[in-house]
Amino acid sequence: MMRLPDTENAHELYAFKKGYRTAKAGLAQTFMPSQIRYEANLRDYFVAGYEQYQADLAESTLASRHKPWRQRLAWWVMMALAGLATAGLMLHNIESERSPDAPSDANLASTTPEPANTVSEASPLFLQTTPSQMADSANLAADTTPDKPESAETKPKLSLISDQARQDLSERKQDLAKLNATHDPVPPVTSSSVDVRRMTLARSVQSMEPTGVLNHPVPKYVRRIVFFTEVVGAKGQTLTHHWYHRNRSMAEIELDIGSDRFRTWSSKRLSSAWAGPWRIDIENERGEVIERFEFVYIAQNQETSGQ
Repeated sequence: MMRLPDTENAHELYAFKKGYRTAKAGLAQTFMPSQIRYEANLRDYFVAGYEQYQADLAESTLASRHKPWRQRLAWWVMMALAGLATAGLMLHNIESERSPDAPSDANLASTTPEPANTVSEASPLFLQTTPSQMADSANLAADTTPDKPESAETKPKLSLISDQARQDLSERKQDLAKLNATHDPVPPVTSSSVDVRRMTLARSVQSMEPTGVLNHPVPKYVRRIVFFTEVVGAKGQTLTHHWYHRNRSMAEIELDIGSDRFRTWSSKRLSSAWAGPWRIDIENERGEVIERFEFVYIAQNQETSGQ
């Protein structure tokens, strides 16, 4: 730290500080300013400031060579105390885990009253009860006993799968149950004046063109798909994209056709519970299928490995 000389002259203080800063910058005394060089008094203050920085630098270098054993000793003491405290806490936790939360079996045996001998002390009326009366009383007890709700502990827990996988599994069970009850025949594709020029499955649509075109089968990580179509000769009509999964209707999206040659699309969110064959029927206003597009979501090997 700079220690100023005992003077109140501003020029002398300036010369001293200039010398100190010149030495601090690593420059030689030859870089002394001309207004100081030609004044003997100011030149002495410049040299004094320069030499003071040299002395301060030597002291700091010497101090850095000494090992800070006091700080190291204090650090090791703190580490030892922290280790002892941690070990004591661990031993306390182990002892608390070993200690029983309930009284021992011997204490239970000593505190539990012995059951009364109901057979020897039963009244004659009880002994004379007929078997039919006993059956009626048993049925009455069974009818009046409320059903206990299933506790959270008895419910199955799928802790080894993620929430998304658990939801997909639940949806798959529901879909299979609904699929077993669905036996509607697949409607045929009829001829129509509407010409479907393009049918493409993609990730999205930009500038009226599909982007990220998807091949078959659609991979499992894809959770949203777009069905892009280009139709000719359907101006003023309303076409429908009818999405099916295993012959079960999943979505019906109506699309208004605004010109003779029109590009339009619909989208659908997917779940791994809906793996398997899909089809998209393009229907006219009478509900007739004029074109059909089929694809598979999640290959068989991906579906097996994901379960």
